[in-house]
Amino acid sequence: MMPIVTSVSGVPIRLTEERWRHILDQHPELEEYQAKKQVWP
Repeated sequence: MMPIVTSVSGVPIRLTEERWRHILDQHPELEEYQAKKQVWP
């Protein structure tokens, strides 16, 4: 399963857990969005 987040323009983006962790390392203010992510089978 791969998490899906939505871009600011409304486009769904699939991210691996590794990519998501990398984003959060550089932008901890986005951590609140981790709980809102959807999962793509």
